[in-house]
Parts: sequence; structure tokens; C-alpha cells
Amino acid sequence: MFCRRTAAAALLLLAVLPVACRRSNPPGVTRLALLPIENQTGDPSWDWVSGAAPGVLASLLAPAPGLHAAPAAERAQQALRGYLTLTAGRLRVFCVLEDLERKRVVKSIAAAAPAGGGILPLLNDVARALSDRARPYPSQSEESLRRLAQASGAGDYQQAVEADPDCGLSYLAWARWLASRGDREDARKVLETALARGGRVAPIERAELSALAASLRGDRESQLRALRELAQLTPSDARLARGIGAAELAQSRFEPAILWLRRAAQIEPDNAELWNEMAYAQAYAGDFENARKSAGEYIRLAPDNPNPLDSRGEIEYLAGDFAAAEKDFLAARQKSPAWQGGAPLLKAAHARLMSGDVAGADGLLGQYLEFRASLKDPLAVFTQAQWEFSTGRRKQAMARLEAFRAANQGELAARAATQLGVWKWQTGDRAAARQLAAGASRQAVVLQFVTQPPATAGEWALRAERAFPQPAGTPVKRYALAYALLGEKHFHEAAVLLRQMLRETSPLAAGDLRALAGWALLETGQIEEARPLLALYPLPAAQGDPAFASLIMPRFLLLRARLAAPGEAERLRALHAKLQ
Repeated sequence: MFCRRTAAAALLLLAVLPVACRRSNPPGVTRLALLPIENQTGDPSWDWVSGAAPGVLASLLAPAPGLHAAPAAERAQQALRGYLTLTAGRLRVFCVLEDLERKRVVKSIAAAAPAGGGILPLLNDVARALSDRARPYPSQSEESLRRLAQASGAGDYQQAVEADPDCGLSYLAWARWLASRGDREDARKVLETALARGGRVAPIERAELSALAASLRGDRESQLRALRELAQLTPSDARLARGIGAAELAQSRFEPAILWLRRAAQIEPDNAELWNEMAYAQAYAGDFENARKSAGEYIRLAPDNPNPLDSRGEIEYLAGDFAAAEKDFLAARQKSPAWQGGAPLLKAAHARLMSGDVAGADGLLGQYLEFRASLKDPLAVFTQAQWEFSTGRRKQAMARLEAFRAANQGELAARAATQLGVWKWQTGDRAAARQLAAGASRQAVVLQFVTQPPATAGEWALRAERAFPQPAGTPVKRYALAYALLGEKHFHEAAVLLRQMLRETSPLAAGDLRALAGWALLETGQIEEARPLLALYPLPAAQGDPAFASLIMPRFLLLRARLAAPGEAERLRALHAKLQ
């Protein structure tokens, strides 16, 4: 299973992660946790240095190609600890660099200067002792640094900026503080002021400012450009590379996504989740050989976690190797029977079904339903009925939900009416579907829309504009219109709409859209455009409205058969016949 992210994940550099240690030795990059420097001067006016020093050192070390230093570094290999003293008018910093795995001191660092010169010269010396690629701090104003370190409100940030108008860090902190309070407009103004200073702001901060500004205005492409520039300036930041990879993947740009995720994995090869993300990116790119290798690495790094096996099962399912998928799903279930509510067992049933063994699949589904019954899940009946409908037992499925509807009240009865209404509409009984829609759940606005009288494609589009006001209704509106157009066989208009929906949806959440768009494109003769959309089998867990999942399966088998070689096409048509 993939933990899905949106393009906003590209701003992972804004996150604060806890220090942790795991056995590893990534080639060429050391992960360093920067801990607070304790104030032992006896003078409380220096207390602010304790919390500020890690951030300053992280900034100084940001360009270092072989070192990723952060105030809190995930899976850190080393840690820097230190304290500050003041003797005879001289300020001194003493630090030790500790190997967390071997629990020994790697290096001792000392720096001293007249107290009047402030803390920045000392921290510069410490950074240079850690890497000869350390940069100067993007401000020489001790006052700006102190005010930024102690800031707790807009006035404090304003004073930090006034103390050094060219320090991008002050603008960044101020804009983030404003954005966290929901004041996006003022945050944008702060960022515009900073960016107007052009080259007087240091390149790293300028790239961060541009990325944040683009994020606030919803400009994903500009945000990505800025983040790529930032990544070139900070080559050891795995978190940033991973965020860019996730954003590229969300845009279905698989090759650059794989490159960025591989870069992150080279920096953090023991980060199990990175290998999971890489495996899915490779699978959606059609590179199943490497997807399996990445999934295997995920399994190796997280042997006690059922998710790696579940992920590899999904990758095998996407590829059409249903025997391997079933094996992995059952192994995930065995590792943790209650994980994800028993979902791997349901996926295993679907995998067995796709291999053509309907009776065996029914047996696995029965085990899943028994487990859900043990949890007293009132919705298990929907899973059973949907399974029956998609495996050719439509009358049985409808009878089951009719009985359930009659025996229940409120939301459960309304949900049953919704599903029954969809099935009635799908099988051509529009009048019955419309009647059921009247008693369906409040969320059944899509059913209520598609059961309107037949109309031209243009009239359906006008109906959608009236039924689903902008902007909140946009995703639901598009799905409703797509279903209506497909149901009325307006395939050309459906293809145009579904293309747009695919462009704006992460491939990780677009299994249903790929199948629907492939259907529309095949019906309009656009075979080569349909081919890559139908190359991956849609995963069992529907990403759209589950009530409409029966539009996809088992129809997908016939769609794929139209593109397959003769032997495979015959197998798919035979399986489809079993499920009718």
C-alpha cells in the first residue's frame, strides 16, 4: 500500500522530524543531528543561542555535498553537542561530534572570539571544522539573528527583517508563521518583498522563498522549478529530493520521479518508505522488474511490517501476475491478520478471481467476510453484494441489498438505496434508479445527477454546472458528468473530460480514471492513446465512488482483450464470460 501524497508533499523541507538512529552507512553522505548548544556563561542574555545555534549551523552546512545537517535529523548517524562559556570577555564554544552507532567521539571542536563580536563568528568556525564546503551565514547581523531566534509575533519578525533587510531566513520564518495562522495574503506580501530584493538575498533562501510563494498561490510548476533549484544548492537533502519525487509522481512524470527518489535513496538507503515510493513510481512507469527489486528492498528493511508485502502484492496485481499478488497479500495477512481491517485478504480474493478461479475466490472472500463479522462491521454486506454483482450474480446482489434496506433505517438503508440505484441505472432501469435516488443517502448526489432524463452531451454539461457549484463541487461534478456521458454513450465528450481529470489526478489515485478513460478512447477509435491507460490492472480498492465500481469490472477485461495478443485476449474474454 502506498501512503498517498499530493504535490504539497514537495514542501517536506518545512517539516520537523525527530532525531532517530538506525544502523547504516550511506555512501558519501553523513546525516548529522544538530543539538542545542547549552548556555554555561551564567548570563541569561545568551540563553537564546541554545535554540538558535542548530538552525544557524544547518544553514551554514546546507551546501555540503557529503553532509546533511539538521536541527532534528531523521535516522541520524552522528550528533553534534556543545556548550557556550564566557571568560575574561571571550566567548567560547566547545562541541563534540559523536558517532551514534559506535557511541564514541569522532571530533572535538573549539572556537573563541571576543564577546563583542557575537556568536556568528564562532558558529562559522564550527561549521568550517565540519565541512570545508560550509557557506557564510546569510546575515552578518547579530541583532537580526537574535530577534529571529526570539520571535513570537509579527512585530518580532518585522524587527528581524529591519535589522537586516537582505536576510532571507527572516522573511521565510515570518511568511511561514503567517501561513500557519491562515494569513496567506500577508504571507504572500512578505515573500514578494523578499524576492524583490533579488540577488541581495542568498541563493538558497531565494529558492526557498520562491518555492513557498509558488505554493501559496497554488502554482505547482513554479514551485517544482524552485525546489529543483534548491536541490541543486543543497545536494545532501534527501527529504527535499523525496518531496520533489513525490510531486513529479503526482503529475505522472514517472522518469523524473524515479530519478529524484533514487537520489533520495542514495542518500538514505535505509529509509524503507523511500523504496516503497520508488517501487510504485517504477510500476506506474511500466518497469516492473525494477519495481519488484525496490519492493524487495522495502521488505528487507521492514521485515516485521505487513505493508511491504502488501505493496509488492499491489505491484504484482498492476502487472497482471495474480498468483504472485495473491501470495504476497496472504503473506501480509498472516504477518498481521487485523492490519488494515483485513484488507489484504479481500485483495487476495480479487487476485484469485482474476486468475479465473471463481470458487477459490469466493472462499477467500468468505474468510474476509467472517473476519469483518467478528468486528461487527455493518457494512460487510455491501462488500458481499458488490462482489456478487461484479461476478455475475446480479439478482442475488440486488436481493441481498433489498433485504438489508428493508431491515434497516437511517443511513444504512440510504446507503443500500444508493448502491441499488446505481445498479438499476447501470442495467437500464432509469425510472427505478431515479426512485431509489430520492431515498438515497445525502452523499448520493452523483446518483441523483446521472438518473436525470437522457440529454445531449452539451445539455449534460449545463446540468453539471447547475448541480455542482464551484469550486467545492468540482471533483464530484467531473465524476458525475463523466459517468453520465459514459452511460449515455457520449464517448468523445467523456474522453475529453477524463483526459483532463487524469492530468489533474495523481496516478496513485487514478486507477478508476485510467480504466474509464481507456474505455472512452477505445470507443472513439483512439487505440494507441488507450493502450497505456489499460496496461495496468486497476487495483481492487476502488479510488472513485465504490458504488460505481461496477462500471469498471468486469468491463475492464473486455477492454484489455481488445488490445491483447490472441491467446491473452481469449483468456480475458473467457474470464469475462464467467463473470456475466
